[in-house]
Amino acid sequence: MRDAGWRVDVEASPATAADLAARLVVDHAPARLLAPLAELAGDDLVAPLRAAGWDVIRVEAYRTITPQHPDALLDAAATADLVCLTAGSLAERLVAALGGRRHPPVVCIGPSTATVARDLGLDVVAIAEPHDRAGLVAAVANTLRP
Repeated sequence: MRDAGWRVDVEASPATAADLAARLVVDHAPARLLAPLAELAGDDLVAPLRAAGWDVIRVEAYRTITPQHPDALLDAAATADLVCLTAGSLAERLVAALGGRRHPPVVCIGPSTATVARDLGLDVVAIAEPHDRAGLVAAVANTLRP
């Protein structure tokens, strides 16, 4: 956001919805908040804020769709050294798409994604720190480093 010229008033570390909610509740009086979230997003942000008296307007900003998977793509995923996951819904779709094929080890962008991946039986070999694009790239590099 800062790189795009926006002012950032609150930043959570680690960068999870639950940590952002906790930070808002501690540092700010209840207010009205627009929460543009994914269709499949949990209530880690919204529920604690509402419980603390915030007026949260939850808006579905995007949804994850399941594309058709050519066999070559599925074969590549099944034989990959590593797959990056940026959402729990991607973990669910990966497992569903691969079916009985081998499930590759995964690097997850954050702990919520890692929890879903583990619950699905995926081998989570790393979690990005920080939970952003740069952290994900670093986690992949560290995992694949000989």
